[in-house]
Amino acid sequence: MTGWELRIWRKSMLWSREKAAREFGVTQRTWHAWENAEQVDVTVWRTTQALSVRDLLPHMQGMRKADIIRRLENELRETAGNV
Repeated sequence: MTGWELRIWRKSMLWSREKAAREFGVTQRTWHAWENAEQVDVTVWRTTQALSVRDLLPHMQGMRKADIIRRLENELRETAGNV
């Protein structure tokens, strides 16, 4: 995942840089460095996946198990190419 892709992900979550840094447990300075990096560490990418799933969970209440699994698989497939 590039810093640019991380920035796009943050914006898709409708988060400010401050909120993103807080959610990741890092300083704003670290977040800024990540968004300007050519490549970010794979743990950052994995954390974006985890936070994306966390954000999806409330929208999945009442869905069938098979539909939830399919949606999560699609989400992972879409982001897997960005590692």
